[in-house]
Amino acid sequence: MRAGEITTYETFGIDNSPPVTTLATVPAAPDGNDNWFITQPQVNLNAVDAGIGVKEVRYEWNAEGENVVAGAAASFAAPPGVNTLHYHAVDDFDQAEAGQTAEIKYDDSTPSVAIQLAGPVGGADGGLELAVGEVSAEPGELTELTVTFDKARVFHSDDDGAWTETVLDDTPMNLSDLEGSGSSPIANLTLDEGRYTKVELHVDQIEAKVDGQPVDIFVPSGVLKVVGAFSVGSDSTATFEFDIRLVRRGDQNVYNLVPVIGKRVRPDKDGPDDKGGDGGGGSDNKGTLMMAIAGSKDRIDDFDHLNVTFVKARIFQAVNNSTESNWTEISLDNVTVDLTNLTSTNETIVANLSLDAGNYTKIELYVSRVVSVVDGVEVDVKVPSGKLKIVGDLEVEANDTVEFVFDIHVVQKGPKTAYNLTPVIVKNQDDDD
Repeated sequence: MRAGEITTYETFGIDNSPPVTTLATVPAAPDGNDNWFITQPQVNLNAVDAGIGVKEVRYEWNAEGENVVAGAAASFAAPPGVNTLHYHAVDDFDQAEAGQTAEIKYDDSTPSVAIQLAGPVGGADGGLELAVGEVSAEPGELTELTVTFDKARVFHSDDDGAWTETVLDDTPMNLSDLEGSGSSPIANLTLDEGRYTKVELHVDQIEAKVDGQPVDIFVPSGVLKVVGAFSVGSDSTATFEFDIRLVRRGDQNVYNLVPVIGKRVRPDKDGPDDKGGDGGGGSDNKGTLMMAIAGSKDRIDDFDHLNVTFVKARIFQAVNNSTESNWTEISLDNVTVDLTNLTSTNETIVANLSLDAGNYTKIELYVSRVVSVVDGVEVDVKVPSGKLKIVGDLEVEANDTVEFVFDIHVVQKGPKTAYNLTPVIVKNQDDDD
């Protein structure tokens, strides 16, 4: 270098590291059992790059077609079912990070129905017959429904509790002819005497057509489940017939398979009368109370989702010298209802109780959890004392069913994004079916 010359040096960085992407969901963790979301999760992908910067984020569900979002962030809703998300980011030098995956399970189906079966009592062994009654599609005409059940399970709640499992013959059952009416036995189980609280039918395969066109059918966790309480006694069989409804999910050509309470829940009896009689272990002093939620009022339109989980129900019978012993209690096995899906014509049954005939004056539904989302963000929703309580006058008659339907009002607490839930009676009437 000669005297008087000036040398300039420039520093160059070398970016040889790809971006790193993190995944987060709202809700932050699954809010159902077995890592299932019951509130539709919002997926947020955020990428950072130590060098030149992030060019784009790429993702796809189940390797079915890639989505490319410019910039360092992508946000989208997860689809129903069990799905695998593949995702990665690319920087401005087109350096791509190694692909990442995440399994996200979202159940948007109608919750399992909580029922109580009144079974015979006494003896050492008895049975439970499970049958499908009416089958229907909403909307559309069901033209084909073939279901293969691979096993049935019943939970015995006595002592420490245990499952009784019966392997079925895996024969496809054509249920198409049951649309409108009918009955098809699914399983006959031999059970020990005692009290049972859960019944599960595991679905292996299913094929269906609506209006002559094949449709996709979703069965959450592959199980049709009814929960509640029933008793099995000696040398008699309790028969439970339930209906199946195919309900379309939004505008998609995809349906949920939903079990709903059928028209016959009874122990075997000699006479043809389904509502009573002297034969086979029926009770002349028992009636049924069906509890349902019809809709939500007030600020329900604020919510993307409002999932309420019920853990148990209690009902108080008014007799002389009433004490705590006059409460009848039943577990609801954490049945969950999304209040945003309910309308006045779309009521959801939360309990079906077999009760002694008489006058009842108080009903309580205990809430174990509320998950609520407004504009993609979880908000605070309270249930005072953890229960929805209704005081009124309800008459349960022997061998009859009373329908008790109520709304849940969503009340905002002042200017804050916080709410309370309160129940309001909609109707209380005898079921003449």
